[in-house]
Amino acid sequence: MGYNLLLITIDKKSDLYETYNRLLKRRRVDGFIISTELLDNKSINALFLSNIPFVLLGQSQLINHFHVDVDNYTGSYNLTKYMIDHGYKKIAFLSGPENLFYMKSRLDGYMNAIKDAKLEFSFTTSSKYEKQQTLEAIDLILSQNPDAILLSAGGEFLFDTIDELVKMKIKIPELGLASFDDYHFMNYITPKVTSLKQPFKELGGSAVDMVCKIIENGQPDTNQIIHGTQIIPRESCGEMN
Repeated sequence: MGYNLLLITIDKKSDLYETYNRLLKRRRVDGFIISTELLDNKSINALFLSNIPFVLLGQSQLINHFHVDVDNYTGSYNLTKYMIDHGYKKIAFLSGPENLFYMKSRLDGYMNAIKDAKLEFSFTTSSKYEKQQTLEAIDLILSQNPDAILLSAGGEFLFDTIDELVKMKIKIPELGLASFDDYHFMNYITPKVTSLKQPFKELGGSAVDMVCKIIENGQPDTNQIIHGTQIIPRESCGEMN
């Protein structure tokens, strides 16, 4: 049996519900793979009432359901330990939106790595991925005189952080910097940014396999599939020293 893929990107939770509702009414969907970041109770109720199989990309604190994810806790723990092993002792953690399940796991990984290393310094703050809020969070972190910053996400989060460090004339890796999420452009930033790579291709493949098995058999082989992450060493944690 073959399936066609319909890929829809959505910016707002209200758009999410309206999109689901429109597709459900047409009854032209055999299954959903849904990112949990925009999931809300209204959409969850609509999905269950439809009886259409769905799989989540990422764990959700709103619902315990079939999902595919990375080991956010271990990834964050290992990246924090990597920074500690490279000589940083005052590592601050900049989190994304605190209501996201994976952010709590990443924060827990950071905190436990700090605890296990018996370091006295820890500092955390958060941003909802809004530029001004991120810049203010970076300024707050810098007021604590850290020697490194661990970012819980990349993309614009990383660009905003680097912009603020450049503005403050703070040099990397004198201030260490590492980021969850890996992108090819990190090889072209000076210095190149050390990151934690998520296996997006494998995540997508696992989610497709899982939802197809639910469609065909009524149940997947397992309720969750968790993939590991990989540290990509570059230059921003003093690797060249």
